[in-house]
Amino acid sequence: MIPSHTRGRIFLAVAGLFLISYGYLFISLVIQGRALEQSARVVSQERSQVGTKEFVAHYGKFRSDLHSFASTAGNPLLEPVFLIVGSPSTYSRISSITKSASAIAERLAPALAERELQSAPTSGFNFNLLAKVSPAIVKSKGDIHVLLMNLRDLHLHGLLTPFDSTLNSIRSKSRSSLVVSDKVIPLLPVAPALLGNNGPRRYFVAFQNPAEARGTGGIIGAFAVIQADQGQITVESVGSNTQLHSLPQLPISMPSDFLTLYGQDPAIWQNSNMSPHFPNAAKIWMALWQKQTGQSLDGVITLDPFVLQAYLAATGPLKVLDQRFTAENLISETLSREYISYAKNNDARKQFLVELLKAALTRISTHAPNASQLLSISESSLSDNRIFLYSAHSEEEAAISDSSISGILPASADNSYRLVINNLSGNKMEYYLDRSLELTALKCGQNPETRVDLTLRNSVDPNASLPPYVNGRLDLGKPNGDRNTTKVEAYLYGPYGSTIIDAINSDTGEVPGEQATENGHPVLLMTLELKPMTPIHITAEFRGGKGPITHVIQPLVKQEKILIKDKCVK
Repeated sequence: MIPSHTRGRIFLAVAGLFLISYGYLFISLVIQGRALEQSARVVSQERSQVGTKEFVAHYGKFRSDLHSFASTAGNPLLEPVFLIVGSPSTYSRISSITKSASAIAERLAPALAERELQSAPTSGFNFNLLAKVSPAIVKSKGDIHVLLMNLRDLHLHGLLTPFDSTLNSIRSKSRSSLVVSDKVIPLLPVAPALLGNNGPRRYFVAFQNPAEARGTGGIIGAFAVIQADQGQITVESVGSNTQLHSLPQLPISMPSDFLTLYGQDPAIWQNSNMSPHFPNAAKIWMALWQKQTGQSLDGVITLDPFVLQAYLAATGPLKVLDQRFTAENLISETLSREYISYAKNNDARKQFLVELLKAALTRISTHAPNASQLLSISESSLSDNRIFLYSAHSEEEAAISDSSISGILPASADNSYRLVINNLSGNKMEYYLDRSLELTALKCGQNPETRVDLTLRNSVDPNASLPPYVNGRLDLGKPNGDRNTTKVEAYLYGPYGSTIIDAINSDTGEVPGEQATENGHPVLLMTLELKPMTPIHITAEFRGGKGPITHVIQPLVKQEKILIKDKCVK
């Protein structure tokens, strides 16, 4: 039998060994973490030197530091510690993060170890590098998504909670990167062609006004034609919508379901983007432009004032017509106050929009945002669907279609819902439109059922004095407005292949509209008169759908409020 004093010494020795082991482990983790951070910073700062012997050495150091950190972070001795301090999920996320990061770094290694990559042109765009790394990045899309999701959701719990705030910056940057990477990675293989590496490309840029709703966002207020040649962007022309010539009939043939919903109305530029399926609008715009100018276009890009707001937030104020625009005043100036300032001169108001778009595009083309600024600009713009892209070249459009930047109504199994508003009054009252949707799973299984509770509200003060251009009721022949009312057509889309099994206006007890389909998606069509401060409540039930319930945002002025209650997600 071992004496008690000996047992005590053995216990102390074992405890000491554990403390030394864990102390060494944590010290190693901290030291390796700092080394990894430093080497990652060097790689990022020296990215323009890709292809040089020096960069190959920097990247080799980064991979070595990442391997060391991953080995230490994955040590099973750490798991019980995180369990004891009350943060076991932190350990599992860190393990997943290091595995994903290591996999991505190894896939990129062959391309980034190339010593014969041509240096970037004066514009700073290295097509040769993009061609080398794109396959590895696309192959790593899943790992990149997992990595960024884990970083976005990484928290310290239990005894480590006081240190959780130190991860705020990491979580924020990861959230931004996740939005951008999911939308941009599918484009990488065709990016050189889109940017004119194989010859100049010419694009129509539609500057949409979300205060007068259309399916893809808003009516075109101004436009531009830009050229991309070897990565260099030049602005060829900028104009207002008064310079766009409409036709009595659509310039191209469209599917029967499109014609059932919209008829020949989209032959008019003001109605050309009523459908939320962006390729429809893009093809019509390109055809109308060719009829008007004889010029063939390679694609279409959409922007709106919120994209410019994000741009100004990242790059600083912009001066237009002796007026200083910032991220703080741009939206109110362009979508509200301009109608007061130019109430008696609509042509001057339109010219103001032209000058604003011209100034912004000129700055972008001559002083391209850096990587950090581009990430900041892209996050909100892409997540809110304020930037769409279409290419007239089939191979490029196929790649674009894999990203939501395509703005497509997917003709494949999904469980997505979207509310689309089209203004019927010829005014700008969507500046005041509140929208909220609650999506609730009622039944799971092979043939699920989902309820959509929709609320629309015209939030304007009934006594507000608005310019006629804002509240005019051209549909009623009342250009000075009708007590700040407005009329919209609301389209509620369900999942591909699903059916609408019930719909009711909760305020009147009546069936709220008619049913149709577009691209295989059922649509509930409702024509609604919106009185000031008087909400309208609609409830609809859908049968069908595959996967978790999702929602697609129509980019208007006020953010759509969404609540998803999906009991079928495990």
